[in-house]
Amino acid sequence: MGADAASAISRARAAADLSRWNDVVRFGREALSLDPNLVQGHALVALAGINTRDSALALAEAERGIACAPEEEWCYRLRAIALLQLERGEDALTAIAEAVRIAPDEALVWVAQSKILVRLKRLPEALAAAERALELSPHDDAALAQMANVYLDMKNWVEAEEFYRLALALDP
Repeated sequence: MGADAASAISRARAAADLSRWNDVVRFGREALSLDPNLVQGHALVALAGINTRDSALALAEAERGIACAPEEEWCYRLRAIALLQLERGEDALTAIAEAVRIAPDEALVWVAQSKILVRLKRLPEALAAAERALELSPHDDAALAQMANVYLDMKNWVEAEEFYRLALALDP
């Protein structure tokens, strides 16, 4: 990656940290104009698409990222989330299964899988995926919040409240 592309990626990441999604797209596209095979650029633009609910953009960029680096789980995870936003739950589950295969020790892939399974009303499987995320990263606020979300869908209010409290203690 050239210095100009690296600089654009750095600006896109900083914009993402500030939830400035239009800037993420602008800087991500700038980086991609300099290096069209830059997986980070595709992933950041896909992330912006997800956060702005431009699911078609997110899906297209995630797929471009996968084409550039099929060994990277991040773009499969982004693809799965975009598919879920497009109400294509079974396709999302297939995409996240590939992310899990690539990075079975990454808590965030299990959190994403759990979210998809919740949307598909497959709550016991969603709980198992959330538990796996928590095993991998016991102090991860996203994993704790997902445990709470699953318990909420299961109408287990006591457990949901406890996991929400734990998540909020880490990230108020």
